[in-house]
Parts: sequence; structure tokens; C-alpha cells
Amino acid sequence: GGGSTETWGNLAVDPTVWASVKPMTGSEIMREGGDVAVAMYRFIIRNRSDLDERFRIVWEGSSYNIRQVQREGGRALYLTIIAERGVPT
Repeated sequence: GGGSTETWGNLAVDPTVWASVKPMTGSEIMREGGDVAVAMYRFIIRNRSDLDERFRIVWEGSSYNIRQVQREGGRALYLTIIAERGVPT
């Protein structure tokens, strides 16, 4: 007894948002005896204060781990997110 569990949940408000998505880089790495394709993507969404690197993005059925949230200030109109696909959290 007495363990802990980590689980994913949706944002409380507006879990589905508009985004501009652009691929940035891609490569392959060796992981657990096999090659794994990884890719970095840039997501641009409307600015929101309730999003940080603890979250992940699900887009077109794939999960993306958020690596960086680039904030330009509280009054900025858009938020840039750098996220990685292909590597487990």
C-alpha cells in the first residue's frame, strides 16, 4: 500500500482549441532495442494562462509532449508551444 499514480486529464475550460501546427525537425533514436522516430512541432494557439510543460497535446490522434511554452507576456494574443511526438513522457 501507499503508492501513487500519474494520469492525464483535460483542461477545465476549452479543452479543444484552434492551432496552427508546423513541423520543425525529425530524427530517429535507439530506444529499448529498436529505432523510434521523433519529431518536434510548433503549435501556435490563442494565449491562455492555464497551460504549461506538465500538459500534453493530442492532435490528429497522436500525443505530443510539451517541451516549451514560449510566453510573450500576459497581454500577448498568441502562445507558441514546442512539442515532441514519438517519445513517451
